[in-house]
Amino acid sequence: MENEDKKYLDSGELGFIEQELEEKVEIHKNLNPKIWDENNELLEDVEHKIYDIVDEFKKQLEYSNVKLKIDDIYLLGSNANYNYTEESDLDLHIMADQSFDCSEKHLQLIYNVFKSLFNSKYDITINGLGVELYVENINQITNVSTGVYSLNKGWIKEPSLIAIPKIDEESVEKLTAEWEKKYLKIMQNLNIEKIDKYIDDLYDLRKKSMQKDGEFALGNLVFKEIRRLGYLANLKTLRRQLKSAELSLK
Repeated sequence: MENEDKKYLDSGELGFIEQELEEKVEIHKNLNPKIWDENNELLEDVEHKIYDIVDEFKKQLEYSNVKLKIDDIYLLGSNANYNYTEESDLDLHIMADQSFDCSEKHLQLIYNVFKSLFNSKYDITINGLGVELYVENINQITNVSTGVYSLNKGWIKEPSLIAIPKIDEESVEKLTAEWEKKYLKIMQNLNIEKIDKYIDDLYDLRKKSMQKDGEFALGNLVFKEIRRLGYLANLKTLRRQLKSAELSLK
Protein backbone atom coordinates (compact mmCIF):
# COMPACT_ATOMS: atom_id res chain seq x y z
CA MET A 1 0.00 0.00 0.00
CA GLU A 2 1.29 3.48 -0.80
CA ASN A 3 2.14 5.82 2.09
CA GLU A 4 1.86 3.12 4.72
CA ASP A 5 2.94 5.56 7.41
CA LYS A 6 0.36 8.22 6.53
CA LYS A 7 -2.01 9.26 9.27
CA TYR A 8 -5.67 8.75 8.47
CA LEU A 9 -7.94 11.36 10.00
CA ASP A 10 -11.68 11.27 10.43
CA SER A 11 -12.99 11.06 6.88
CA GLY A 12 -16.32 9.98 5.55
CA GLU A 13 -14.64 8.89 2.33
CA LEU A 14 -11.96 6.75 3.96
CA GLY A 15 -14.09 5.59 6.89
CA PHE A 16 -11.25 5.68 9.44
CA ILE A 17 -11.47 7.55 12.73
CA GLU A 18 -7.97 6.94 14.10
CA GLN A 19 -4.47 6.77 12.71
CA GLU A 20 -3.14 3.79 10.84
CA LEU A 21 0.02 2.60 12.52
CA GLU A 22 3.00 1.35 10.63
CA GLU A 23 2.10 -2.15 11.81
CA LYS A 24 -1.22 -1.93 9.99
CA VAL A 25 -3.69 -1.32 12.82
CA GLU A 26 -6.75 0.31 11.32
CA ILE A 27 -9.84 1.47 13.19
CA HIS A 28 -12.98 1.89 11.06
CA LYS A 29 -16.30 3.53 11.76
CA ASN A 30 -18.24 0.50 10.54
CA LEU A 31 -17.80 -3.26 10.47
CA ASN A 32 -16.46 -4.74 7.25
CA PRO A 33 -19.22 -4.29 4.62
CA LYS A 34 -18.00 -7.44 2.88
CA ILE A 35 -19.34 -9.39 5.87
CA TRP A 36 -21.92 -7.24 7.65
CA ASP A 37 -24.89 -5.10 6.65
CA GLU A 38 -25.62 -1.59 7.94
CA ASN A 39 -27.31 -3.07 11.04
CA ASN A 40 -24.25 -5.16 11.95
CA GLU A 41 -26.03 -8.34 10.89
CA LEU A 42 -24.25 -11.06 8.93
CA LEU A 43 -24.90 -10.91 5.18
CA GLU A 44 -27.15 -13.76 4.10
CA ASP A 45 -24.88 -15.05 1.32
CA VAL A 46 -21.90 -14.96 3.70
CA GLU A 47 -23.79 -17.03 6.26
CA HIS A 48 -24.73 -19.63 3.63
CA LYS A 49 -21.14 -19.90 2.45
CA ILE A 50 -19.86 -20.35 6.00
CA TYR A 51 -22.20 -23.30 6.46
CA ASP A 52 -20.95 -24.75 3.15
CA ILE A 53 -17.34 -24.51 4.34
CA VAL A 54 -18.06 -26.09 7.71
CA ASP A 55 -20.11 -28.87 6.09
CA GLU A 56 -17.19 -29.71 3.80
CA PHE A 57 -14.79 -29.78 6.75
CA LYS A 58 -17.13 -32.10 8.64
CA LYS A 59 -17.39 -34.41 5.61
CA GLN A 60 -13.62 -34.72 5.43
CA LEU A 61 -13.53 -35.73 9.09
CA GLU A 62 -16.27 -38.30 8.50
CA TYR A 63 -14.30 -39.81 5.60
CA SER A 64 -11.66 -40.67 8.22
CA ASN A 65 -14.25 -41.86 10.76
CA VAL A 66 -13.68 -38.86 13.03
CA LYS A 67 -16.82 -37.45 14.62
CA LEU A 68 -17.46 -33.73 14.93
CA LYS A 69 -20.47 -32.71 17.01
CA ILE A 70 -20.95 -28.99 16.24
CA ASP A 71 -22.60 -26.88 18.91
CA ASP A 72 -22.18 -23.51 17.16
CA ILE A 73 -19.99 -21.49 14.79
CA TYR A 74 -18.40 -18.27 15.99
CA LEU A 75 -16.91 -15.40 14.02
CA LEU A 76 -14.03 -13.78 15.88
CA GLY A 77 -11.07 -11.52 15.28
CA SER A 78 -10.64 -8.35 13.27
CA ASN A 79 -13.51 -9.04 10.88
CA ALA A 80 -15.87 -9.24 13.84
CA ASN A 81 -14.58 -5.90 15.02
CA TYR A 82 -13.69 -2.44 13.77
CA ASN A 83 -9.95 -3.08 13.39
CA TYR A 84 -9.98 -5.13 10.17
CA THR A 85 -7.51 -4.50 7.36
CA GLU A 86 -7.17 -5.65 3.76
CA GLU A 87 -5.06 -8.57 5.03
CA SER A 88 -7.45 -9.68 7.79
CA ASP A 89 -8.80 -13.21 7.48
CA LEU A 90 -12.31 -14.25 8.40
CA ASP A 91 -11.82 -16.46 11.46
CA LEU A 92 -14.39 -19.26 11.71
CA HIS A 93 -14.36 -21.05 15.04
CA ILE A 94 -16.27 -24.33 15.13
CA MET A 95 -17.44 -24.78 18.71
CA ALA A 96 -17.45 -28.53 19.21
CA ASP A 97 -18.75 -30.86 21.89
CA GLN A 98 -15.65 -32.92 22.63
CA SER A 99 -17.10 -35.08 25.39
CA PHE A 100 -17.27 -38.34 23.48
CA ASP A 101 -15.26 -41.24 22.03
CA CYS A 102 -11.80 -40.35 23.37
CA SER A 103 -10.11 -38.01 25.78
CA GLU A 104 -10.60 -34.31 25.23
CA LYS A 105 -6.83 -33.82 24.81
CA HIS A 106 -6.52 -36.43 22.06
CA LEU A 107 -9.63 -35.31 20.24
CA GLN A 108 -8.41 -31.71 20.15
CA LEU A 109 -5.12 -32.89 18.65
CA ILE A 110 -7.01 -34.77 15.95
CA TYR A 111 -9.15 -31.73 15.16
CA ASN A 112 -6.06 -29.52 14.98
CA VAL A 113 -4.42 -31.84 12.46
CA PHE A 114 -7.48 -31.90 10.21
CA LYS A 115 -7.92 -28.14 10.59
CA SER A 116 -4.35 -27.54 9.45
CA LEU A 117 -4.76 -29.90 6.51
CA PHE A 118 -8.03 -28.26 5.49
CA ASN A 119 -6.61 -24.72 5.69
CA SER A 120 -3.54 -25.69 3.66
CA LYS A 121 -5.48 -27.74 1.09
CA TYR A 122 -7.90 -25.01 0.04
CA ASP A 123 -7.54 -21.34 -0.77
CA ILE A 124 -11.02 -20.30 0.35
CA THR A 125 -12.20 -16.71 0.23
CA ILE A 126 -15.47 -14.98 1.05
CA ASN A 127 -15.93 -11.72 -0.84
CA GLY A 128 -12.17 -11.58 -1.28
CA LEU A 129 -11.35 -12.31 2.37
CA GLY A 130 -9.23 -15.31 3.27
CA VAL A 131 -10.95 -17.85 5.51
CA GLU A 132 -9.22 -19.50 8.47
CA LEU A 133 -10.90 -22.44 10.20
CA TYR A 134 -10.49 -23.39 13.87
CA VAL A 135 -12.01 -26.05 16.12
CA GLU A 136 -12.50 -25.35 19.82
CA ASN A 137 -14.14 -26.96 22.81
CA ILE A 138 -17.46 -25.27 23.56
CA ASN A 139 -16.35 -24.81 27.18
CA GLN A 140 -12.80 -23.60 26.49
CA ILE A 141 -12.73 -20.80 23.94
CA THR A 142 -9.13 -19.56 23.66
CA ASN A 143 -9.64 -16.45 21.51
CA VAL A 144 -10.37 -13.50 23.79
CA SER A 145 -12.06 -11.19 21.33
CA THR A 146 -13.91 -7.91 21.76
CA GLY A 147 -16.34 -9.13 19.10
CA VAL A 148 -17.98 -12.57 19.15
CA TYR A 149 -20.76 -13.46 16.70
CA SER A 150 -22.68 -16.73 16.91
CA LEU A 151 -24.38 -18.09 13.81
CA ASN A 152 -27.03 -19.57 16.13
CA LYS A 153 -27.58 -16.66 18.52
CA GLY A 154 -26.26 -13.54 16.84
CA TRP A 155 -23.95 -11.21 18.73
CA ILE A 156 -22.70 -12.76 21.97
CA LYS A 157 -20.30 -9.89 22.45
CA GLU A 158 -20.91 -6.96 20.12
CA PRO A 159 -17.81 -4.88 19.38
CA SER A 160 -17.59 -1.30 20.54
CA LEU A 161 -15.37 1.54 19.38
CA ILE A 162 -15.25 2.72 22.97
CA ALA A 163 -13.71 -0.61 24.04
CA ILE A 164 -10.78 -0.31 21.64
CA PRO A 165 -7.69 0.56 23.71
CA LYS A 166 -4.94 3.01 22.88
CA ILE A 167 -2.14 1.20 21.03
CA ASP A 168 1.39 1.46 22.44
CA GLU A 169 3.09 2.15 19.10
CA GLU A 170 6.60 2.24 20.53
CA SER A 171 6.31 -1.19 22.15
CA VAL A 172 4.85 -2.74 19.00
CA GLU A 173 7.59 -1.28 16.82
CA LYS A 174 10.32 -2.38 19.23
CA LEU A 175 9.13 -5.99 19.53
CA THR A 176 8.43 -6.23 15.79
CA ALA A 177 12.01 -5.12 15.11
CA GLU A 178 13.28 -7.90 17.37
CA TRP A 179 11.30 -10.53 15.47
CA GLU A 180 12.40 -9.05 12.16
CA LYS A 181 16.02 -9.34 13.29
CA LYS A 182 15.46 -13.02 14.16
CA TYR A 183 13.90 -13.58 10.74
CA LEU A 184 16.81 -11.98 8.87
CA LYS A 185 19.28 -14.09 10.88
CA ILE A 186 17.45 -17.28 9.89
CA MET A 187 17.49 -16.21 6.24
CA GLN A 188 21.29 -15.99 6.36
CA ASN A 189 21.58 -19.65 7.34
CA LEU A 190 18.45 -21.65 6.53
CA ASN A 191 17.72 -24.45 8.95
CA ILE A 192 14.48 -26.40 9.40
CA GLU A 193 14.78 -26.56 13.18
CA LYS A 194 15.33 -22.80 13.47
CA ILE A 195 12.44 -22.09 11.10
CA ASP A 196 10.15 -24.38 13.11
CA LYS A 197 11.16 -22.69 16.35
CA TYR A 198 10.54 -19.22 14.95
CA ILE A 199 7.08 -20.14 13.67
CA ASP A 200 6.10 -22.01 16.84
CA ASP A 201 7.37 -19.23 19.09
CA LEU A 202 5.53 -16.58 17.07
CA TYR A 203 2.22 -18.43 17.29
CA ASP A 204 2.84 -19.07 20.99
CA LEU A 205 3.48 -15.35 21.52
CA ARG A 206 0.17 -14.55 19.85
CA LYS A 207 -1.83 -17.18 21.74
CA LYS A 208 -0.54 -16.31 25.21
CA SER A 209 -0.87 -12.58 24.71
CA MET A 210 -4.45 -12.88 23.43
CA GLN A 211 -5.47 -15.12 26.31
CA LYS A 212 -4.26 -12.43 28.69
CA ASP A 213 -5.06 -9.13 26.93
CA GLY A 214 -7.35 -9.93 23.99
CA GLU A 215 -6.93 -9.19 20.30
CA PHE A 216 -5.24 -5.83 20.88
CA ALA A 217 -2.49 -7.50 22.92
CA LEU A 218 1.09 -6.62 22.06
CA GLY A 219 1.93 -10.15 20.92
CA ASN A 220 -1.03 -10.31 18.56
CA LEU A 221 -0.21 -6.94 16.98
CA VAL A 222 3.39 -8.04 16.45
CA PHE A 223 2.20 -11.34 14.95
CA LYS A 224 -0.01 -9.46 12.49
CA GLU A 225 2.82 -7.17 11.45
CA ILE A 226 5.24 -10.07 10.88
CA ARG A 227 2.53 -11.79 8.84
CA ARG A 228 1.81 -8.62 6.87
CA LEU A 229 5.48 -8.23 6.02
CA GLY A 230 5.36 -11.69 4.42
CA TYR A 231 7.93 -13.24 6.75
CA LEU A 232 5.63 -15.92 8.13
CA ALA A 233 4.41 -17.09 4.72
CA ASN A 234 7.96 -17.08 3.37
CA LEU A 235 9.26 -19.22 6.24
CA LYS A 236 6.43 -21.72 5.80
CA THR A 237 7.25 -22.01 2.10
CA LEU A 238 10.97 -22.44 2.81
CA ARG A 239 10.27 -25.05 5.46
CA ARG A 240 8.18 -27.05 3.02
CA GLN A 241 10.89 -26.82 0.34
CA LEU A 242 13.70 -27.78 2.72
CA LYS A 243 11.77 -30.72 4.14
CA SER A 244 10.82 -31.92 0.64
CA ALA A 245 14.46 -31.81 -0.40
CA GLU A 246 15.52 -33.62 2.77
CA LEU A 247 13.07 -36.46 2.12
CA SER A 248 13.89 -36.73 -1.59
CA LEU A 249 16.50 -38.84 -3.34
CA LYS A 250 18.02 -37.56 -6.57
